[in-house]
Amino acid sequence: MTADQVASLGAPLKGTVPQPDDPTGPSCGWRFATDEAPSSVSGTVFTKDPSHGGISGLYGQKQAGGVTQFEAFSANGYPGVVYNASSNPPPGSCALAVGLRDDLAYTISVSLDALKQPFADGCELGKKVAGYVIQYLQKGGH
Repeated sequence: MTADQVASLGAPLKGTVPQPDDPTGPSCGWRFATDEAPSSVSGTVFTKDPSHGGISGLYGQKQAGGVTQFEAFSANGYPGVVYNASSNPPPGSCALAVGLRDDLAYTISVSLDALKQPFADGCELGKKVAGYVIQYLQKGGH
């Protein structure tokens, strides 16, 4: 995401954690200076994990009953899903995936502080990040 996109999310940025050599694929994390504890968003493109299966893998998990939450959405025309394998996820957490190709997904993990301020909902924040990341990638990543 660009600095302007990160700023528009509504909380001061505490720091970024780029991990271009992550074992599963390139990843980046953003930590926000929120009231109670840092809230964070991280994103990974699973290019080095052939077992991930991309967004079609998540649809397969849904059909097999492997996820308890599954909500389709669109991020700038790309298919996305909010998903969770846990029946009792921590408050303020959300997992999302956006299909870049049928077998390749950009996953987003959101973890909000207990007060969830200034963010009201982890999944809505994740969807906004998904849209920004797609815009960023469509412009060549810069």
